[in-house]
Amino acid sequence: MAYKELYDYTGKNAVKMAGTLTQFSIDDGTNWLDLQGFQEIGTVGTKANTIDQSTIEDQTKRFISGIKEGEDKELEMLWYDGDENQATLRTKANEGAIVKFRHQFKTGDIATYEATLLGFQVSSGTNEDLMKFTVSMKLSGDPVWTKAEVVPAQQSQQGDTQQGGGNTSNP
Repeated sequence: MAYKELYDYTGKNAVKMAGTLTQFSIDDGTNWLDLQGFQEIGTVGTKANTIDQSTIEDQTKRFISGIKEGEDKELEMLWYDGDENQATLRTKANEGAIVKFRHQFKTGDIATYEATLLGFQVSSGTNEDLMKFTVSMKLSGDPVWTKAEVVPAQQSQQGDTQQGGGNTSNP
């Protein structure tokens, strides 16, 4: 027996996380500090809890969406000795500072969000492991999603010189 398909399916290629760039700001987005050495950036976004709205008449539970809440998030990074921006992030994490982050994905999508830093920890390891640290945080509010500026083909082949280690750039 044959059934009518919901739609014509064509396979697609997924996008890799490789090439994702990250910056953070300690002055509410006026200046951005480049961050390098990420192993993982964790989830980006918010999620609502559910509120039970079931009544005594209902035969099954009924729910509505509650207030959205930012994720508990961890950024795992390789420790680059002498990297001033990583050192600033660790200092701000110890202070419990509120900072902004932005991640630019290879698709040109940029996620910008505010987070309360909760501290950092150096990861456990053996004599053959790389030194790593993890910054723990809690997202505040929804991320803002934008698209990166499109540059002419000739400029994009020259590369972006503002993404080097320890650099600072303005929006």
